[in-house]
Amino acid sequence: MENYGHFNEEGFFVIDKDIPTPVASLIRKLGNWLVALSINN
Repeated sequence: MENYGHFNEEGFFVIDKDIPTPVASLIRKLGNWLVALSINN
């Protein structure tokens, strides 16, 4: 799988490539959701 971005110091996912906006927002939501899960556990 291609690497579309990285996590910044705060743990949020940063998009590095131009990808379709719905996909980007979905990836951001997923990334932030995973961060929230890891904080809560």
